Amino acid sequence: MIKYLRTAFLVVSVWCLHIQVQAQETKIYTDPYRSYKTGMELFEAKKYSTAQMQFEQTIQMIPDDASEEIIMYKADSWYYNALCAIELSNPDAEQLMLAFIENYPGHALMGSAYFHLGKIYFKNREYTKALQWYELVDEYDLNFSDRDAYKFQYAYTLFTKKKLDKANDLFKQLKEKEGPYYFASNYYYGFISYLNDDYNEAIASFNRVKDEGVYALVVPYYFCNIYYSQKEYDKLIAYAEPLIENTRLNYHAEINQLLGQAYLMKENYEKALPYLSYYVEKVRSRKPEDYYQLGFVQYQLKDYQGALSNLGSITDKNDTIYQQAAFLMGNCYVNTDKKEDARNKFLDASLYSIDKNVQQTALFNYAKLSYELQYYPAAVTSLKTYLENYPNGKFTTDAQELLADALVNTKKYDEALAILNGIPEKSKQLKIAYQKVAYYSGVDDYNNKDYVGAEDMFMKSLMYPLDGKIQAGSYFWLGEINYQDGKYAKAISNHVKYQDVAKASGNPTAEVRIAYSNYTIGYAYFRQSNFGNAVKYFDKVTNELKLSKTASQEVDIALDATLRSADCYFMTKEYNKAEKNYSKIIDNNYKGSDYALFQKGMLHGLKGENANKISTLKQLNSKFPKSLYVDDAMYEIANTYFLMKDNNAAINGFKALLNDKPNSGYVIKAYLKLGLIYYNMDDLAMAEKYYKSAYELSPTTSEGAEAKNALKDIAEETGNVSGLEGIATVSEKDSVSYNAAKFKYNKDDYAGAAKAFSDYLKQYPKGYFREQALFYRAESYFKTEAYEKALADYAILIDEKKPAFLESSLVRASWISYYVKEDYNTAFDYYELLFQNASYKENAFVAMKGLLRVSYQLNNYDDVLVNANRILASDLVTNEERIEANYYSGKAYLAKNNNDKAFESFQKTAQLTTNVIGVESRFMMADILYQKGKLDDSKKQCLEIVNELPAYEEWVIRSYILLADISASKGEYAQAKASLRSIIDNYQGDPQLVELAKIKLQQIEELEKGARRIDEQDQNNNDNPEELEFNK
Repeated sequence: MIKYLRTAFLVVSVWCLHIQVQAQETKIYTDPYRSYKTGMELFEAKKYSTAQMQFEQTIQMIPDDASEEIIMYKADSWYYNALCAIELSNPDAEQLMLAFIENYPGHALMGSAYFHLGKIYFKNREYTKALQWYELVDEYDLNFSDRDAYKFQYAYTLFTKKKLDKANDLFKQLKEKEGPYYFASNYYYGFISYLNDDYNEAIASFNRVKDEGVYALVVPYYFCNIYYSQKEYDKLIAYAEPLIENTRLNYHAEINQLLGQAYLMKENYEKALPYLSYYVEKVRSRKPEDYYQLGFVQYQLKDYQGALSNLGSITDKNDTIYQQAAFLMGNCYVNTDKKEDARNKFLDASLYSIDKNVQQTALFNYAKLSYELQYYPAAVTSLKTYLENYPNGKFTTDAQELLADALVNTKKYDEALAILNGIPEKSKQLKIAYQKVAYYSGVDDYNNKDYVGAEDMFMKSLMYPLDGKIQAGSYFWLGEINYQDGKYAKAISNHVKYQDVAKASGNPTAEVRIAYSNYTIGYAYFRQSNFGNAVKYFDKVTNELKLSKTASQEVDIALDATLRSADCYFMTKEYNKAEKNYSKIIDNNYKGSDYALFQKGMLHGLKGENANKISTLKQLNSKFPKSLYVDDAMYEIANTYFLMKDNNAAINGFKALLNDKPNSGYVIKAYLKLGLIYYNMDDLAMAEKYYKSAYELSPTTSEGAEAKNALKDIAEETGNVSGLEGIATVSEKDSVSYNAAKFKYNKDDYAGAAKAFSDYLKQYPKGYFREQALFYRAESYFKTEAYEKALADYAILIDEKKPAFLESSLVRASWISYYVKEDYNTAFDYYELLFQNASYKENAFVAMKGLLRVSYQLNNYDDVLVNANRILASDLVTNEERIEANYYSGKAYLAKNNNDKAFESFQKTAQLTTNVIGVESRFMMADILYQKGKLDDSKKQCLEIVNELPAYEEWVIRSYILLADISASKGEYAQAKASLRSIIDNYQGDPQLVELAKIKLQQIEELEKGARRIDEQDQNNNDNPEELEFNK
């Protein structure tokens, strides 16, 4: 202001000179001066409103073309007019000062004008504009009283624009000066020093304001922050804890957090918990680190649920702390036995490389949990990744051992062996894994009837005989393969080795056991007619296994071993022991009772107990009218009467056989016996009749020859040769031609034999050996895979119903029709004829299996069920056939919409095998459960397929598709779509399955849209006015 008055005085002095020189001008300008002077006096008196009026009057009095000296009054008046407006907070203050600056550039008061214009903007918090004007000010253009205000406001404006260094220089100039800006300058100087990590300067300034007004509520936070940054945790605790009850403190929640963090750094988690909890509870905007610190403390205090809640709030996977949070959550889930969730979190943590140590541990933990939860494919993949990434990692040894076990469980044996073969230096654990993988691969090959491949795998398994159970199993299955190949001595040897090892180590699975081994050894001796040794092993089986009417492999073996033991005693003429075993079966009506009755009847005959023989065999016929042994029994009854010289009973018996079993293999024998009986009774006409029937039925067999000789004898006795009409004689040429063809056949020259038999049949179309030639030509064609030609010859023999070759021809013709020609209707007819005409129960069993398969192909589901039940009831059924019968039963019941029965059949199949039929059966069970709405049970079944049987790719993919259906049914559309997209994007197999996945995906997307529309409608119906207002 002094500078302003000095300027005014100079102007007045100049103006007085003008008065003396120019009187007229003095008159003109006397009033503006008075007005200006009055305005200044009023301004000094802070009467800004009336002062402004005087300044405005002065401005109006002085024209723009006045002399330069006079114009200075007008310029000053503009300045003070604007200054009055500023003091009065008039709305035109800004414009007035801007007008002054624009109209009077270079004016002595310009610096002051810049300052005061900046003040307008500063007051209105328009700091960008304020800064523009403050930067034009030279502090020396200002009064001393304005300089501190200018520096503070300028510094603060710079502070708001983050120009901290320049601001701090200005605050530093003010912080030592007592006055209105002392505390504020110290506060801001301390704050900027704090931001610049100059903690000593910050503390010094904050100490000056710590007890002063509003600053007393602010600076405690900065003291705490500084102590924390300096790692002065004890100092922080000592300072903050006495203050913490004062909730009026600014940043009170943050001080709680710092206090909690101090205790956290001192690992005093119990003390840290309430402070960190308070912070997270009170603040609105929380950072991931806030949740992590609280979650970490809760984890350390074993509050896993609390930790999961806070760590789970860290959802941004791009955040650097996400990896740590995911890893800790994995540990929390492990400690609360939620391994599925733990596995997922460890996988998350393993995908980030921010903390390499955490990444390695997380990957191993993910792999380990995948193994423990039986996600074996995932376990294998992740363990391989671990070993590739960390060949010398801290879990390498554990990973190798887990990988070894996981490979066994994946059942992808080829891949597993390839991996194991690629590890040159195998640890003991890996050698055990190799032994197991080769063993289970062998079992798989055996179940799929690849006996050559199975044998190779079992031999590889024996390369590392470390696990005694697996070693025992390998010998067991080698013995079974040897038996299948007819290598009985080798079969016995391997089974003996198995038993030696198994007695010390145990068995690998329930299907490998000493009783079953004894059973095979028994049969190996039995097939070599070594009945004395065979019976020892069959008896061992019967001593261990229980007889029962329950259908199972164990019971079937026990029953069969009992019958074979009886047969052995029968063959070694220990009849009482044989009868005892047969009676065990008969008395309990076990499976095979018909056979036992027949054999028991035959025993009575051998002991001369003919009446008991007949009685026993009649029981067979009455109790088992559909038994394969009925015709045997009928023949033996009639023949026993014959031996007892009860001709009438014998005649009735043989005739009953001819009437009831016209296709039996005993027909020709019955004819011969009837002929003999009538011959002995001197009824030569009847004798001739039956002998001729016998001859016509089979002229070229030994029975035909016997009939022919008898007919000659009758002709000689009667002198009547009419009975010899049509009886062929064998010419030498005929015989030579046939025998030449048969010679080629016996030498395995099947192509030459076929041609030779054709030549014979062409030369002798009604030759003596016509039937034999047709049959052996058919066999020659069959063995050279000329199936069409073979079938034509078999068909002739079947149509003519010649008993000598009927059964064998039906076996071949049915096989060709089903497997080669896929003519299922014809195959059905042949199998049906075979079942009706089989004289060997083995062939009847072949017919049952054929009828089962062909009935399924023809969609004759009732016939499928009939034949499945026949197979399951047969004493010849093996585990393999039991699997097939139950499988086709399931398919049939499913087609008949009997889902409950279908489920039972598929369940029985799945319990018996894990081969492809077993896997399909498991899938069918899952599908049935899904159809019944049992979603969790269905999901469980699908996951068993995915995790336990991953080698069967088709059914794994189908299971994933069904899992998508299950997720969609639960409203879990995202999960369902993810599963299907994974198949569509990654599966390279059957394109039909990919197409099915696409169709399912489209269906689920439509379902999701529908569900969303329903939800939106429900929400609209439930909206209330408050919610609508809020949504606005």
